[in-house]
Amino acid sequence: ISPGLQAVILKCLEKDPKQRYQSASELLIDLELVGVARNTRVVLMWAAVALLAVAAGFLSWRWLRPPPEPAVKHVAVLPFHMTGAQPQEAALIDGLTDTVTNRLMQLTASQPVGIIPFSEITANHVTSMQEARSKLGANLALDGNLQRSGDQLQVNLALSEIESHKQLRADSVTGTATDFKQLEEKVVEAAVRVLELELHKNTPPDEARNTTSREAYEAFIRGRGYLDRSPSPENLDSALTEFTRALELDPGYAAAFAFLGRGYWEKYKLTKDQEWISKMRDACEHSRQLLPSSAAGNVCLGVLDEGTGHYEQAASEFQLALDSDPTYDVAYRGLASSYKHLGRMELAEQTYKKAIQAHPEIPSSYAWLGSLYAQEARYGQAAEQYRKAVGIAPDGALYWSSLGGTYLVAGKYPEAEHSLQKAISLQPSYEAYTNLGDTYFLERKFPEAVGAFEQSVVLGDRQIQAHGNLARAYYWYSPDHSKARGELKKAIELATSDLQVNPNDADVHTLVAEYFAMQGDKSQALQHLHTAQNLRPGDAETAYYAAKVYNLLGNREQALNWLEKSVNSGYSAAEISSTIELDSLRRDPRFKALNSKLHS
Repeated sequence: ISPGLQAVILKCLEKDPKQRYQSASELLIDLELVGVARNTRVVLMWAAVALLAVAAGFLSWRWLRPPPEPAVKHVAVLPFHMTGAQPQEAALIDGLTDTVTNRLMQLTASQPVGIIPFSEITANHVTSMQEARSKLGANLALDGNLQRSGDQLQVNLALSEIESHKQLRADSVTGTATDFKQLEEKVVEAAVRVLELELHKNTPPDEARNTTSREAYEAFIRGRGYLDRSPSPENLDSALTEFTRALELDPGYAAAFAFLGRGYWEKYKLTKDQEWISKMRDACEHSRQLLPSSAAGNVCLGVLDEGTGHYEQAASEFQLALDSDPTYDVAYRGLASSYKHLGRMELAEQTYKKAIQAHPEIPSSYAWLGSLYAQEARYGQAAEQYRKAVGIAPDGALYWSSLGGTYLVAGKYPEAEHSLQKAISLQPSYEAYTNLGDTYFLERKFPEAVGAFEQSVVLGDRQIQAHGNLARAYYWYSPDHSKARGELKKAIELATSDLQVNPNDADVHTLVAEYFAMQGDKSQALQHLHTAQNLRPGDAETAYYAAKVYNLLGNREQALNWLEKSVNSGYSAAEISSTIELDSLRRDPRFKALNSKLHS
């Protein structure tokens, strides 16, 4: 039978009489919505069955009791769906899934239930129970099906145990299409019932609902739906149109301003056009003015400040967001990232650990901590965190890619190749091809490295390192050496554009310093290198890049000085041993002494 009809039957069999249908006419409405009531005879048959079940209680609850739930509830809210939905309706349904998921995350903060953020669902392209289990480690799935009859909308929810595919509970709610805000509230209440949650007084407020306009709320939800999708020009333009429409209907809608700002940031990332930066600031500040305690507004400003190099302000904004809503996973990551940029590694580590404590069931939380350890050359600890992520989500391509990258810098090249090829087989990505290309490059497998880097450019054409890495491969592989200059030019153009927005990005300065050195431009190379060193003094990776830059420029003495600092700071022995840019130093007595120290 259909999920809708199943929900109707289970509602007839609720233990609590208040949760059952209160009249045959109420039952008839739902039967019509699920397409059962095609003629009077069918209606009478189902009504008779339902009323017998309710009045006589002839079915024992003991016989219908579902299998026990897992001790640890790790729930994926799958994207809701409606057959035949038009594009705007589909966006509205995606936004509904997002807002319901966020509200459930807030409601479960102090309970033994973990709700996977909807951003994780969309980023991993999860659409089924099995994908939720293999990619994100979920053991329960909450599915939603919408059905329309005239101006009536019915949402049927079903909670299933993924391993057995057995449905544990179901519920159904009905509302009018003209009051989507009320319908969404009913959906949250139904989800609370099927998850058997206890409501607490200290739950953070739902900022999205802070509007009196039904139409503004619906436009806002549609905007969220478009923004949740892959960041194509069409999706982002549609999101911005909907958020703007929401604000035309309600100029005091703080959440709409916050998400409009987030949309502008995605637009900037896609186009690198700086006009979106000023628009973002205006939108974020409007949100803050309208609702000073807005977690969404704080995150909007935090994303902006971090992206433009104002890391102290960004950290303050993200902390304010967490003070208002301790469940905001984006704020945890933003705060930790800001601390990393400020060189406050202990605070960054503590923040990532707090994120894990808040959402121990989310594999990406472990991956972010792993990235911090990798940056600090704590490769064993980094690999441990990535293995935890892969343990939770064995089909998580991003986690396999990150694990492979850690094996790469640790010099475990066969393990790196295996992990990265696994990632690519699951989901080809710019990151996985980049790491695989780096692995081949360090192994001096130049044709394979060129092939992998060419794929990374296809998947990440706007990424600085995509073109920079391909340039390196061309540069050192004599048959393709002449192609290097064009890729270096593209990498430098992208880096220059990024530095106009965020002049304090040390990572970009180190990359572009190497690219200028490869071109023989000593002045520009050293200018960017010195900026990176001032922004990140004592950093092992920056010292390693300095050694490469100086050696490319022919200054062996300075190259060895910085290489010694990198070694003393704990940089990867395997990477130093395999770096082709340092080959001309290997016969130098100082290099031999450093090499002995690395492997002692």
